Amino acid sequence: MQTMNDYIRPRGYYDNPGTKLTVTFETLNKLSGLTATASEINAFGSSIADLEAADEQGNGFYSDLAIWYGNTKSIATMETDETWTLVAGTLSADTTYVKVGSQGQRITENDNTGSALYAKRDSVTYDLTTLNNGEVSGTDDYIVYAVYISDVTKVVSFAIQFGADSVFSPTNRFYKSTSTGLVTGWNFIKTAKSAFTQNGAISWDDIRSMVIYWTSLDNALGAYVTFDDIWLCKKDPGSAVPNPFQRFVSGAWTRDFAAISGEWFVGLEHNELIWRNLNPADSGSSAVSLSLVGTKPYSDFVIYAKQKIKAADNTSRIGWQISAGNCIAVVVSAGNLYLYTVVNGTNNTSTNTPYTCAVGDIIEFALERSGNGATLKVYKNGDYNNPTTLSKTVLFSETGYLAIGQYLTNYTDILSFSITATKHAHHADIAENAKTLIMKAKATAFATAELKFGEFGYDYGDSRIYTVNTSGVLQYWSLT
Repeated sequence: MQTMNDYIRPRGYYDNPGTKLTVTFETLNKLSGLTATASEINAFGSSIADLEAADEQGNGFYSDLAIWYGNTKSIATMETDETWTLVAGTLSADTTYVKVGSQGQRITENDNTGSALYAKRDSVTYDLTTLNNGEVSGTDDYIVYAVYISDVTKVVSFAIQFGADSVFSPTNRFYKSTSTGLVTGWNFIKTAKSAFTQNGAISWDDIRSMVIYWTSLDNALGAYVTFDDIWLCKKDPGSAVPNPFQRFVSGAWTRDFAAISGEWFVGLEHNELIWRNLNPADSGSSAVSLSLVGTKPYSDFVIYAKQKIKAADNTSRIGWQISAGNCIAVVVSAGNLYLYTVVNGTNNTSTNTPYTCAVGDIIEFALERSGNGATLKVYKNGDYNNPTTLSKTVLFSETGYLAIGQYLTNYTDILSFSITATKHAHHADIAENAKTLIMKAKATAFATAELKFGEFGYDYGDSRIYTVNTSGVLQYWSLT
């Protein structure tokens, strides 16, 4: 039986696959040669459905960017590869107030007279009746975007508009303005397509132009509004809010998390598939932020996670919790990674030896709770031969849930995570299977996110080697 300290890792490269492939892979202890037969997996094909049908998550949960990304569609990124034309005001790239990517589009009041200030994007082609996964998007799905207001006392309203004509005309358009509940700073807008007002002849499956605009009051010279990413998101299966974190299980769409707070983005940033809380709240130093809370209870478990450090202080919390004040958490704070146990709101830090990490580091860890012990193995920047181990004593007898948290100012890109029950035998095998499922899902969604041409990964759970061919298509090789 393999253990978390002896799992198979990609070593070496392969040629463009034909009908057969012989590869060499490496564990910490040995090299082996295997012959395999290739089969393609479509980006959103039956493989994911088959995993669900086989109840691969029966003993755990794994993050699946493929499915979450499939529940969305990008409309406008505001990056340099998009052409926005000024109509009124002053248009500039805003590289300061931006939530995703490198910039937003800033429109500034330039004549001190109250008026409509706007920019347009002509000659686009959008079908907003389908999502990335090809599923039909109904009018109850949401248009989501972020807006930064420099001074809310200078703003009457702001809006986005979609046009039917290649050169925007208000004669044929959908539009929705927002004038209440605005604040200086970031505003996160979530509007069902059914709430947009229609003028003339236009349909959601044939959008040809767009407008972003805001209306100023008099004496607002220098005030500005910045528009960031605009995207389409699937409606939550149980309430009237957008929610990318759901999947189709046993004939119905089901939430992946029981508690969801914050403003979550799932999409591409600089050609990399990410998910991020755009407006996380700090729940205090003694608790895991209740941004995302899993639906399944666990007692003994292994959590595997991979994240990229983006800021030096208070960037994320990943762990297991009974409640906000009773949990086991892996926390990044002041350039150190800690293993915390929190009991009745009080951190147990007496033996909490930190693990140093810096901005840009890729941190992977396996957090295992077994009875009264919690053990954390940490790997930095792919150095699997030199893990650091932290351990704590835990006194919880209740079951708890996977919990993910991020902070208000700083954040970490959480690349993948899973939790797996280890109450039964062969828990290390199960945990490793959960880990490899993470990589498989990410590669399925977007090839460059995890596997690239020339690399391979081995799934111990289903005895397959996973590769990506020259066309970026994920393949698996059944061992023979």
